[in-house]
Amino acid sequence: MLPTQTYEDNSADSGSRIVRAFCGDCGSGLYSTPDSIPGKIFVKAGSLDEAERVVPKSEIVGSISLDSITSQLILRWRVSQYIERALIGNAR
Repeated sequence: MLPTQTYEDNSADSGSRIVRAFCGDCGSGLYSTPDSIPGKIFVKAGSLDEAERVVPKSEIVGSISLDSITSQLILRWRVSQYIERALIGNAR
């Protein structure tokens, strides 16, 4: 099992603290527990190995559409590929 680390985020819109957990190895977000909603844990769907087996009790939709997120991810991937090629090219 990979190490899990947490940090306290005191800059939430509600003004309350949120404890955020992430993978200590790669930094991926795993879950968060907001003080403003005691007893609730918000699991990041991307952290689940078999997300299709989970039946959520609620779903939160943000102001960013999936198309916008997909475009951002593609742009980040292209930039990372460019940087990787530049670094590999300089290493030769």
